[in-house]
Amino acid sequence: MVIAIVVIGAVAWADLYFNPNDYHAEIIDLVQEHTGYELTIDGDISLDLSELLSSGVVLRSGQLTLRNRADIGDKTSYPIVIDTLLLKVELIPLISKLVVINRIYATLYQGEYSGNGTIDLRGKSPEFDFTEEVKRVEIEQLVQVFTGYDLLKGRVSAAGVGTAAGNSAEEMAASMSGKVSLEISDGALKGINIDRLVRQVGALFDGSGIPNLSSEPNETEFIDLTISAIIESGRAVSDDLLIITPLLRVRGEGWVDFKQKQVEYKLIAEVVGEVDGEQIPILISGELENPKIRVDIDKSLEHKVRNRVERKVKEKLNDLLKSDLFNKILK
Repeated sequence: MVIAIVVIGAVAWADLYFNPNDYHAEIIDLVQEHTGYELTIDGDISLDLSELLSSGVVLRSGQLTLRNRADIGDKTSYPIVIDTLLLKVELIPLISKLVVINRIYATLYQGEYSGNGTIDLRGKSPEFDFTEEVKRVEIEQLVQVFTGYDLLKGRVSAAGVGTAAGNSAEEMAASMSGKVSLEISDGALKGINIDRLVRQVGALFDGSGIPNLSSEPNETEFIDLTISAIIESGRAVSDDLLIITPLLRVRGEGWVDFKQKQVEYKLIAEVVGEVDGEQIPILISGELENPKIRVDIDKSLEHKVRNRVERKVKEKLNDLLKSDLFNKILK
């Protein structure tokens, strides 16, 4: 009973006299020290202690900007702009430098983010254990922040669980383990124009000459992209990539290693509506920032020849089935 009275009294005092907006500088320094991000607090922070005994301290904030240290990827510093933030944190574990987040909810980039997890600040670098979900978020700038590379754009809905550790986005990406599934709509895969490659290969096989399509942007615009991945120590492995464009259906499997900054992927592009179901293998490998992309001409030609042979055999069989000689044999 005495402890309860003391806690209630402390909560009442804090509610009356403690203003988190007086500690902007301390909050900014803490974030910089433990994550490597520069935090800008553009709105007010409110503190709600009414749920302290049941689920923790509730913090609400207006706009926040997190800017990563400019030392990864193409050396450009990309900010995360959070429009609103709600954070529900247990109070007692904070004493031992353990942040237990019962709920986090944010609106950002025209979508929503929600999740829960823990941040362990007792070691040299923070350790994260998280469950996350995003809905209809514009992904382009978030990918730039967490990987340092300009890889994707579009609206993403995703779910994931995992762990990570580090004092920067680069360190966290390199140490991440877990699993994730996502769907991106009305977007583009940057650094490769698969539609252009398929048209050039088709022109090569038809003997019409490879068209000059260099003026087209080096990206693959898609209607839908889905993928799931298992992540171990910063290496994401997947076997179910599916990209749907107006011209193609592209399936793929491979891996991306954020620690070594390497990628290796095999894509199979199939032209929509093709009678032969023509398939064009595309290999992506090398440095994540500037991978080598090539069409496996031998495999593509082998598939094309096989399809043509099969079609000719079917045509001959159909002709035979319709012939008078075949009817006489049956009689």
